[in-house]
Amino acid sequence: MVKANVVLPPSAGSLPQEGDPPRNVTARGVVLFMHGFAQGPTAYARMLTQLAAEEGVVVVAPCPESSTSPQIQQDNMVKAAAFWRQRIADNDLPGLKLSSATPAPLTVGLLGHSVGGGLAPFVVDAAAAAGQPYAVAHVMAPQTSQVVETYNYTSPQNKGRLLPPAVATQWAVQYGLIDLLSFAWDVAAFRGWLRDKGRLGASVRYELGTHVGFEDQLVLAGESFSTDVLPWVLAVLWGALAVWLPALGLSTLRQLHEGAHARAPAAAAGAAGTTLRGVEGAVPAAPGFGPPDDVELPDERFMAAGYLALAATVTAIEMALPPFAWDSPGHVLTSIVKAVFLILAVGSWPALVVYPYEAAKQRPEARRQVRTWFRNTLAAAAAAGGKEEGADTAAAPVPVSARATQQQ
Repeated sequence: MVKANVVLPPSAGSLPQEGDPPRNVTARGVVLFMHGFAQGPTAYARMLTQLAAEEGVVVVAPCPESSTSPQIQQDNMVKAAAFWRQRIADNDLPGLKLSSATPAPLTVGLLGHSVGGGLAPFVVDAAAAAGQPYAVAHVMAPQTSQVVETYNYTSPQNKGRLLPPAVATQWAVQYGLIDLLSFAWDVAAFRGWLRDKGRLGASVRYELGTHVGFEDQLVLAGESFSTDVLPWVLAVLWGALAVWLPALGLSTLRQLHEGAHARAPAAAAGAAGTTLRGVEGAVPAAPGFGPPDDVELPDERFMAAGYLALAATVTAIEMALPPFAWDSPGHVLTSIVKAVFLILAVGSWPALVVYPYEAAKQRPEARRQVRTWFRNTLAAAAAAGGKEEGADTAAAPVPVSARATQQQ
């Protein structure tokens, strides 16, 4: 079975464990989530928990096997989405039996970020062809340029074929203008394609929005970058800058690392006391079926201080290195290192402006937009009285009140 992380509404309690009898769970809908190429549900644990807690939906986040090959990775992502969409249609989630919290049938929506968002048109189209349509879809920073030809909506075999009028899924798009992975012009083309099909229900733009701003924070190998990785990076750089005092780097590392882990994870906004559902050390009802791992979210002031220290450090190293020279192999090597730190220094200081926007505006607003979209559209699709999982119906465009720039 393809692995998946699942988040239940708080009223449903924790996920069933091995040996538990099947349990009925009442929900307002189901949302299947597709993550980005280099991430997993862990990077979005808080967002998915808030969505389940505040909107009363069940979130299913497939965890396909990873690969360095884009083709293989995306094959795995598409197959995993189809596998779990089938299990949802069959009402066959391990240990769970889902029922609608309203008189209308249970509806299913799709949420995607990055490559997961770029794959969404193909996934939605394939699900509709299999008789398991998504009522609505919401994509954040869809990375369409990195989607392989097999699944790309612009490829010759897909252009004009995907999302015909019979596929009535309504879409919402969020993106950042300075996103260096999902370029604004690529998202503009994608939005235009959806608009031409009459399927674009909402669009939100963040002027200083980044790719990571749609995640809880950057996660590397299961570790929070700001909490667990950045202190090590700073310690290594400071050790290099102060080679005559190696103890300085080690002492700083210890203090930063201890200081980071002294903070408890921040509570989900608007869902005080909500935690990820699961039983520590218990055996899940099915292999690979459980809640997403949580990551530590440090205090925003601590994170800002860490990025300020990083910017100052790389700038100091660049200034401490000898001037550029190319008259010997040693000078060439030193100049290359200096050029690297010059690029890092130039790029790190603007990040100090972007980070507060990302932390204080983009991330909380993006989560709010996701929750509001599914609250309005899944409910509207269910109220429309469509067939199973909203077949042959779609929610009408529902304006989402925005604190970011709304577009149509």
